[in-house]
Amino acid sequence: LENDFGILTFTDHSMIIPATEEEQEIVITVVRKNGTEGKVTVNYRMEQLSAIPDFDYEDDEGEVSFRDGVATAEIVVKILGKKAGERSDRFQVVLEEPTGGAEFNPDFDGGEECQRLTITLENKVKGGAGIITLLDRLLNLDEMRQGTLLWKEQII
Repeated sequence: LENDFGILTFTDHSMIIPATEEEQEIVITVVRKNGTEGKVTVNYRMEQLSAIPDFDYEDDEGEVSFRDGVATAEIVVKILGKKAGERSDRFQVVLEEPTGGAEFNPDFDGGEECQRLTITLENKVKGGAGIITLLDRLLNLDEMRQGTLLWKEQII
């Protein structure tokens, strides 16, 4: 695909991040291929799959800008700590609404409408009680914690 303003995409279709008990930041590279003329922007947002926003990762949205001649940009995503026994989870970073004449890679996840990068938070935290591990695999304890907080906010 030729485009003087660029074809926007991610460097990979997916990422596996070893989750730890500590918060961490990961850097996601957005690539502008086949052209770098002019200023180009693209919006990004997080999309929940099994990972719960603000429990597994910090929910975020914004805009990535490329100046004339620039071929790469970065999005920083904060991954929140996992507890022992929690399951591995997934979420996506989605690119939407390119400006400045840029387009998306039609062969990438999301096609011509958007670009999707799936991030797997692979829990490497050792230990944990057997019942907690079993419950989290059946119910997703972060989802239950989120529901409890939302219920509490409605009552108070």
